[in-house]
Amino acid sequence: MMLLRVLMTCCRMDSVERDFLRWEQTPPPELFGDAIWRLPAYRISRYLALLVPGDADAIRRRSPRVADQLERAVDSIGINIAEGYGRLHGRERARFYEFALGSAREAREWYARVGRSMEPDAVLARAKLLTRTVKILTAVIPRERAGSSEKRMRDASLRALEDGPKQQ
Repeated sequence: MMLLRVLMTCCRMDSVERDFLRWEQTPPPELFGDAIWRLPAYRISRYLALLVPGDADAIRRRSPRVADQLERAVDSIGINIAEGYGRLHGRERARFYEFALGSAREAREWYARVGRSMEPDAVLARAKLLTRTVKILTAVIPRERAGSSEKRMRDASLRALEDGPKQQ
C-alpha cells in the first residue's frame, strides 16, 4: 500500500492509471486465492472489461459496429489469458496468450478509431493499458513456448521431494 502512495504522488499518472492501481490492490471475491491474479496482463484485462461497457455505450451512438467489435476484443483478452493459464503445457498456454495478444492489439486499434465518441485522454489511458498488456504478453509467449513453466514446476517438485515431508 505504501508503494501505491509513492507511485501516485511522485509519478505523473492519469486518473485511469490511478484508479487501476487502487482497483488491483484487492482481487474480486471470486478470485481470492487464485494465482491468476498475480498476472499483470490478466489484472489489466479485468479492469478494462469493467470500463468497456461505458465506452461502448458512448461509441455506439456513432458506430454500433465499432462498439461491438471493441467489446468483443476487450472481453477476449482476459478470457484467453484465463483459458491459457489453465493449460499445463507451455506451448498450449502460449497459444491462448497469442490469442489474447491479438485481441489486445485489436482493442487498441478500435480505440484509435473512435474519433469524437470519447474524450481523447480516456482513449489514450486505455491505449496505454493495452500497450502494457501487449508488452507483457510479447515477453511471456516465447518463454511459455520454450517450456519455462514446465521447468519451474519440475524444479519445485524436485525441491519438495528433496526437502521431504514438513515437520510440524
